[in-house]
Parts: sequence; C-alpha cells; structure tokens
Amino acid sequence: MKKILNLLLALVVLAGVLFFAKNAIAKVLIETGVEKITGKPLKMHGIDVNFAGQFVKIDDMKIYNPSGFPKDTMAHIPEIYVAYDLASLLKGKI
Repeated sequence: MKKILNLLLALVVLAGVLFFAKNAIAKVLIETGVEKITGKPLKMHGIDVNFAGQFVKIDDMKIYNPSGFPKDTMAHIPEIYVAYDLASLLKGKI
C-alpha cells in the first residue's frame, strides 16, 4: 500500500512540475525544432500555452538568417496568438 501511495505522490508531483514548466518546455522544443528543420535560429521572448483557454500566445519571435547574410534578422514577429479547439484537433479536424 505504501508503494502505491509513493507512486501516486510521485505522479502528482511530476504532473505539477510539468504544469508549471509547460511554457519553458514548449519554448525549448519549438526553438530547437525550428532550428533543426529550417537551419535558421529562432528565439522567442515568451510563450504562453493555455490548455484551459485553448490558446497559444508567443511574444517577440525572431527568426535569424544564417551567417553570411547582410541582415541578422530574417523575420521579427512581435506577437502571435493562436486559438484552437482541442476537441476538434483530437478528432483530426483542423
């Protein structure tokens, strides 16, 4: 019985850490994913992933040119806001 309680406690703590760190995790995953796919560095000032409100907000996103280009910044997007319907996404409907 004690092992089950310890396992449940560990799962609750892990869920809490993931909940509070979801924005930092999303930021790292997006920045590294875009850079690996495009070969261009991407930096974001902040990201807010809100599952309850079903939206994603990105602040101050910059995509940089590779070295050798005259300008450092390829694109600067001050704010991105995406609202989504989670139920539709889970059904495969965009």
